[in-house]
Amino acid sequence: MMKNKILKAFCSMTLLWAAILLPAFVSFWQTIGIVIALAGLEGAVFLGKRKSGNWVIVTYIASILALVFIKTYELTLLGAVILGGILSLFLVISYIIKLIFRKRIRNKIVLNIIPLVALICSGCVSFILFQHEYAKYNTTTFNPDVIMFLEGKEVAFGEFLLYATNVYQNYNAAYGTNIWSQLVTDEEGNEFTFEEQTKQVIIEQIRLTKLLYIKKDEYLISLSQDELKLLKADANEYFKGLASSGITADIVSEKNVEAFYIENAISQKVYNKIIENIDVSKMSEEEAENARIDAFTVEYDMITRELNPNWDYKKDVNMEALIQISFAELAGSNPLSTQETTTNYSN
Repeated sequence: MMKNKILKAFCSMTLLWAAILLPAFVSFWQTIGIVIALAGLEGAVFLGKRKSGNWVIVTYIASILALVFIKTYELTLLGAVILGGILSLFLVISYIIKLIFRKRIRNKIVLNIIPLVALICSGCVSFILFQHEYAKYNTTTFNPDVIMFLEGKEVAFGEFLLYATNVYQNYNAAYGTNIWSQLVTDEEGNEFTFEEQTKQVIIEQIRLTKLLYIKKDEYLISLSQDELKLLKADANEYFKGLASSGITADIVSEKNVEAFYIENAISQKVYNKIIENIDVSKMSEEEAENARIDAFTVEYDMITRELNPNWDYKKDVNMEALIQISFAELAGSNPLSTQETTTNYSN
């Protein structure tokens, strides 16, 4: 009898912890397959033993519950182990309670419900804990003058305006301010206003520029003294335009504008370096452009995985500040020159 109980406990915990640990090493669906196979093996071991069979069902449900939590909250190995500890603790407690009340409760159905009740309780506790941690993880605290974080580094609100200026002014000049409220649909069928979509594009432009800038040393990119002199002169001229348009130095300083010009110039050079070895001599203009885009996309994908793998638009961008920006209103209050200042990633 004791050997049977030890074997039952061992099999049950093996099933549960397989569900807890395997997602860290194999895919989710492979884990599902292994858990089902282990549950079937455990059921075969205890075939004909109804009481043990009930326990197999309980641990199988616990394992599936664990997998759901791991998938939903994308738990790390540590988070999965904590979840496993919670579920194991409740299962052990339920077994102890069942032993205590086994002689007092004659109704076997009620007795067998105890592990299920314990499982429901552990599920509720786990849900509350992980929902709380998930909410904390997915909430970023922003200073009012910060528009986004890029791998822990702040990007100022004023820097976003520098990138946005040419974009919203060119659209306003071509289509009028009513364009911003028009609805557009993405490839997945989600609807946005044109303004929301444009803001996402600008955020991605900032991200792309900064990630390429970080790679400058790897690609042996630098600026000559003459290039720096010209860029600083252009930045100084552009800064004067900002000041005369009502954007004060506490929002965007001259140093901010200089850094903006330098980052864009270096990022453009990195882009050119990435695509320079593509042989387009026998291609049409359209084919050559597609070849460059494909080559850059592959390289940029590797760069983002290396430098910014945890990027989350909704988490890393100050959505409250972004919503407050109105391109239609900016066009009226901020008539800046449409001098091209941002990187043009084309050849």
